[in-house]
Amino acid sequence: MSEKTSLENLPRLFFLPTQHFAFGVEVDEIDLASSVSPRPCFQASRFTVAPGCSSPSESHHVHEMWIVAQGKGQLHYDHREMQIHQDDFVYFEPHKSHQVINDGSTTMVIFSIWWE
Repeated sequence: MSEKTSLENLPRLFFLPTQHFAFGVEVDEIDLASSVSPRPCFQASRFTVAPGCSSPSESHHVHEMWIVAQGKGQLHYDHREMQIHQDDFVYFEPHKSHQVINDGSTTMVIFSIWWE
């Protein structure tokens, strides 16, 4: 018979202070540097996009993956447009522009993971 593990016995991760990235967009980066040892080779955050708002268009040198936890929106990726919604996973190559516009009626919640 296996022993059940309670969540209180697992290592906990914490968020850094919320950043207001753009109007209607808040980012909570996970504090992996102080929470995990040794530090993992990736970084992660949770961000929200209010209805009618959009994330800034970004292009950077890292690989990035988004996991849509709630809501739906229009994704602009490398001069292409597509609809994304809850339970979608998307990957962005380095130096490719990406942006999401929340065209739904509920706040989008997206988890982002990026690495070199």
